[in-house]
Amino acid sequence: MSSTEVASSIQDSPTPEFCLAWLIMNSPLWVHRRVEALRMQENGKSRWHISHDITLPEWSSIPGSKDRMIVPLGPVRKGALKNVDTSGAGASSLSILGAEDNGNYAVAMLRMLAQSLLGEELGGSVRCRDVVTAVVRATTESCDASTNEFSVWLADCLELVADEDKGAEFDRSVDLFREFVLQFATTFLLLVEVNDNLAGTRCVIKYSRDDTAPEQSGIRSQQAAWEIPDYGFARSYHLEVEIPPGLVYKQLEIVEYGSNGTSTNRAVDAPSKPQV
Repeated sequence: MSSTEVASSIQDSPTPEFCLAWLIMNSPLWVHRRVEALRMQENGKSRWHISHDITLPEWSSIPGSKDRMIVPLGPVRKGALKNVDTSGAGASSLSILGAEDNGNYAVAMLRMLAQSLLGEELGGSVRCRDVVTAVVRATTESCDASTNEFSVWLADCLELVADEDKGAEFDRSVDLFREFVLQFATTFLLLVEVNDNLAGTRCVIKYSRDDTAPEQSGIRSQQAAWEIPDYGFARSYHLEVEIPPGLVYKQLEIVEYGSNGTSTNRAVDAPSKPQV
């Protein structure tokens, strides 16, 4: 979508799906700071405490229930929301949308992006609706089948427009669209409702959740790994790790992976001496 089209859409009362797509793809413009604090417990469980420092543009407010608006807080691994405790800005707590409503917003957004990229005939087709819905609603058992079906559909669409000279920018947009859709097979977009008078106001939104025991390897010295699917959602991202008494911390490593699963970047925090 060109800058002219974006400006026109913003001016002419943008749809909820347009606002949602804009907020996600331009999250560093309105999510000033995101802090994730991982607190490990002695029993092997862990809990995430997550806060967002945001200023939601007034024009991008997505209407929710009475006097509320919907705000996206980034992707979360499917099945990860356990024992959630919410604390919104101001006196009232935020509320999390249910799976059905959440999925409906995601499907509408992805279909709008498909139409913008491929045109009304292909992006607005029943087949597009079906393959996108299958990815968004995918479970562990149906994940591979749904992503394969989407990839086949997209390849078929690209064959139909192959004779059109769309250029390198179109190819980049296709790659972005493909990866954006495929991440919904294993993650979902966390959508919450907050008071609509917070639009245009800088505020902090917080929530916490339990997490399952991480993957571990080793006998005496163990390596634990957690996924952070929303890395980069904010302009400034901070990760804190708190370990229980008696546990010796030797090294913290953050690894960034590309869409093909290979490591593209890594950062290591290793103190000169192990710390308790």
